[in-house]
Amino acid sequence: DLCVLSDNNIIMALDLSNNYIDALDCLSNMTGLVVLNLNSNLIRDFGLNVYTPNLLELYLADNYLSDLNGIDTLTQLTYLDISSNPIISIDDLLGLENLISLDLENTDLTTINNIDLLTKLKYLYLDADLDDYYILDYLFDLVQVDILELDADLEFSFFIDYMAAYNIIINTKSVVSFDLENPNILMSTLDATINYGTTINFDDYIIEVYDYWDGYMYDQSITYSVEDTSLLDPGYHLITITATDDDGNKTSVIFQLTVIDDYDLGNLIVFIRFSDETDFVAPQNYEYFNGLFNGDTLSLIDYYREVSFNSFHITTVFPNNDIAFYTDSHPRGYYQPYHSGLNPIGYQNDTENYEREYALLSNAINWLETSNLVSEDRILDYNLDGRIDVVTFLISGHVDDWLDLLWPHKYAMYDSLDNNNEFYIDAPQINGDYVFKYTFQMIGDSVELSPYFDLGVFAHEMFHIIGAPDLYHYYSGDEIESVGDWGLMDNTSDIPSHMLLYMKEVYGGWDQDQIDVSTDGSYNLNVSTSQTDNLIIIDLGYSNEYLYLEYRQNIGNYESNIPNAGLLVYRVDRDFENLGNVDGYYDELMNALEEVFIFRVLTYDETTFVNTGDYFIVDDGDANLAALTLDGLFQAGPSTTIPLFFSDGTPINITITITAQSENEITVLIDFLN
Repeated sequence: DLCVLSDNNIIMALDLSNNYIDALDCLSNMTGLVVLNLNSNLIRDFGLNVYTPNLLELYLADNYLSDLNGIDTLTQLTYLDISSNPIISIDDLLGLENLISLDLENTDLTTINNIDLLTKLKYLYLDADLDDYYILDYLFDLVQVDILELDADLEFSFFIDYMAAYNIIINTKSVVSFDLENPNILMSTLDATINYGTTINFDDYIIEVYDYWDGYMYDQSITYSVEDTSLLDPGYHLITITATDDDGNKTSVIFQLTVIDDYDLGNLIVFIRFSDETDFVAPQNYEYFNGLFNGDTLSLIDYYREVSFNSFHITTVFPNNDIAFYTDSHPRGYYQPYHSGLNPIGYQNDTENYEREYALLSNAINWLETSNLVSEDRILDYNLDGRIDVVTFLISGHVDDWLDLLWPHKYAMYDSLDNNNEFYIDAPQINGDYVFKYTFQMIGDSVELSPYFDLGVFAHEMFHIIGAPDLYHYYSGDEIESVGDWGLMDNTSDIPSHMLLYMKEVYGGWDQDQIDVSTDGSYNLNVSTSQTDNLIIIDLGYSNEYLYLEYRQNIGNYESNIPNAGLLVYRVDRDFENLGNVDGYYDELMNALEEVFIFRVLTYDETTFVNTGDYFIVDDGDANLAALTLDGLFQAGPSTTIPLFFSDGTPINITITITAQSENEITVLIDFLN
């Protein structure tokens, strides 16, 4: 019982280490104590106070202290050991102005900020993972610092040498030997990746340049073999960084700079047929297929150039510049659903479906690689991430049912990755670049192309690769069409129209020249294909929802396929960003699960509207008739035939009225009611 020692003012030194002490209340009145050892106990709260005013040495190592609240009353302390405690701050210690020795090893400290307030410190013991060792330079009485678990980098080795010049010893686990004659360059990294056309400052990657005789060196002593990185072409570049000291001695390091072009995508074509189709030939020749992907007009590359204002280019590579089929070792039925009578070799569940697809595609890629049909000078990895940007597999035959294996889709080779998302060394690759993202398309038979083999399907699946979700419903039977033929990710024809501008900006990354509207007024809006003033956005300030306005015209090769010309008014719910419209319109609480919904004439439940003021859709009308025009339906909002409402059915009290319209511009009056 420690309390038998209470009020004892004779004992000057007391060793209570290696016990089960968990409280210090009974020691607080031992006014004669000078030395107290409480190492290796169970102490969680510091309880000593002003009644032990003469304490000079205190040892509290190996306890459970997370703070030292109250220790600042021990103003005479000169030696303090709080190592092996979960201490997270030294703030409670900063009033101990007489401390000479402080042990902070094996704590939870990440910083020793303001330790320079302990101006009499001579001996300090620290952990190896602190952020601010350089504050030691401000402890002018310091004699020795032990950081015994630290492997000093080049910069800290400079600092150790610098401190040694002032007779301060810093002991670490290891140091880096540095050049005593030539400059030493310390870099934060020796490689970086930038976008094409970007200028970087190499100083951002240089931590220090230090010369033993001249000290720290600055910009005027450092040169670069490339001064303006914006002029570099996409690819790998080795930049030489050279430091020259006052005596003309030089040191150089090589910096690898990777320049990528974010606006390019490499697409590899792989043809596949099955073991029971060895005589299958494509229904069209190479020139047709190449034109569909690489042609000057009405092609995949042309479509994405147009929708991106010529900033996104998809280059498609055909192996050996021809049609070369990989013939699989299994018949077609192996990749179709199981049926006990009709197809006993088919896959029986989703797992078998995926495993067989992965094996099919892997074998096709491995065949292509061993056949050396893809020249090494063909660029397939424009962003230089070690992956082919996308592979398009063209499969013999017609489509099966939706969600079957033999149905057009986009996916990725996830089984090529280990638990750290690194590729297995034997994962399928072409010329050193791994295959990951892909699209899967059905060609048709040897006589005619599949109805699903057209530019619209390829553009749709490629926008998935770029990042866009679907805007149609997967499973819902609510029969509500949200976007219709106005958006590539809902319905598309063989010649696709443009995406909605929201989809372009958010998923394509192709900036639009938007007009942010928050007040009543008349606003001029250019046609959606214009690069200026082509989009109006209204932040509704509710439920992360926005109104978008864009003016579509039947112009060009692709927009000529929109249902009709006019102003689209649509709601975007950013809570569903990246999710699209796949879950259907309503949940069980009758809230919409839509990322995008285009307003149009529709029928709503009038009883619900009378009782609650909310809109509940009974008949969604025709989304393809949604465009407002000056000489037709020219107004949307309350008390019009086109009501505007939030995802939960609450009315949007804004009226939008067309007041003028020409081929290239439309004028709208926006009235914020209430």
